[in-house]
Order: sequence, then C-alpha cells, then structure tokens
Amino acid sequence: MTDWQPIETAPRNGREVVCKNARGGEFYAHYNEDDGAWYDRTLAERDPVRWKPLPAPPAQEGEG
Repeated sequence: MTDWQPIETAPRNGREVVCKNARGGEFYAHYNEDDGAWYDRTLAERDPVRWKPLPAPPAQEGEG
C-alpha cells in the first residue's frame, strides 16, 4: 500500500482518493476545482491533510 502523502500533492482532477484529516479520520474524497474544496461521498466539505490512491479492486474470479 502506498504511504500517506501531503494533501498538496493530491490529484486535483476530480479523481476520488483516500484522505485523512488532522485527527486521523479516514474518508474517500475528491477535489472540486470550481470552488477549491474537498468533498466526501456525501458531498460534505472536508479538510484533509494527507492522501493516498484508492486500493486496487479485488481480482475477478479467474484472474491472476
């Protein structure tokens, strides 16, 4: 698994990533270029300090 990175290095293209806030809480979020804010899946504005890519999906039956 990828280590946590500073939020300043996160993709700003709307792609969802795993985020962590200052208290250590983890959530999925995406950056909205229109207003310069991070939003979680419920569209609540969040204030992440770290990020990492989403984990790879599990292999489908018959793969790998």
